[in-house]
Amino acid sequence: DSSDVTGLEFYKNIYFHIEPEYLEVDVTTKPIKLLKKILVPVHRNPKFNFVGKLLGPGGKTLQNLIQQTKCRIYVLGRGSSRDKSKEEELIASGDPKYAHLKDPLHVRVEVIAPPAIAYQRLAHALGELQYYLQPVRIKSIFSLLIRFSGKR
Repeated sequence: DSSDVTGLEFYKNIYFHIEPEYLEVDVTTKPIKLLKKILVPVHRNPKFNFVGKLLGPGGKTLQNLIQQTKCRIYVLGRGSSRDKSKEEELIASGDPKYAHLKDPLHVRVEVIAPPAIAYQRLAHALGELQYYLQPVRIKSIFSLLIRFSGKR
């Protein structure tokens, strides 16, 4: 019976902690896994170094973001590594571990927590990432420095 398969899939999703369509929040606080891919807007700003802004010096910016949001955050996709030729080699190797390099540049956010907490953490991560995914122009940096330095 096909309805049994659908019902079985429904419960598989709930009990294997995949982001289910329906959540049982009154019975359990079992953790669920949320996963979102956020597109990095390189198509609108091709000359801006988003990866550098996200990682920060020595990867500290991304590490701080991970600690602050309690999410796993990865920069993946085409352009996520420094060496373009190595990236092409890895794509050509066919290794599933490097399949993300075929995708456009994106930030992958993963959260494992009880449903209410998981969605809160994901929202926090998205809010923080919004800042890092907006290019900052040099002129605007200088105007801010001048404005807040007190010199005119």
